[in-house]
Amino acid sequence: MSFWDAMAREPSLMQTFYGAMSGDSKLVARVLVSDCCKELFRGVGSLVDVGGGTGTMAAAIARAYPDINCTVFELPQVVPDSQDQEAFIGLPNLQFLGGNMFQENIPHGDALLLKVRKFHPLVISKFNHLRYVLISST
Repeated sequence: MSFWDAMAREPSLMQTFYGAMSGDSKLVARVLVSDCCKELFRGVGSLVDVGGGTGTMAAAIARAYPDINCTVFELPQVVPDSQDQEAFIGLPNLQFLGGNMFQENIPHGDALLLKVRKFHPLVISKFNHLRYVLISST
């Protein structure tokens, strides 16, 4: 059984994992949406946060850059809980899409955001059509 399968079967494990990832994302997002990184978003009309968890990072970008349409592409079992959070009310430029980056095509966007510890060749090969790839190594 994979880690992801175990989380799907154990909601408390999933909640703990995504809570920790959200905390990390809050820290990275503060830097990413600060003045020092404004240039990264010039010309970007759409962004896909691949494996974006509960949407913390994409929400920060959507708030800071209302002209960028942000999509969180995350496992289907995570999406329903995430998209109903109060923190995302009033963000018409943020949407959630359920899917698996290892088994499905990653949605199209001008930019792709991926937080990784180690690159997976299958996922990296899907980046060829993108103009921007924003990567945060945790």
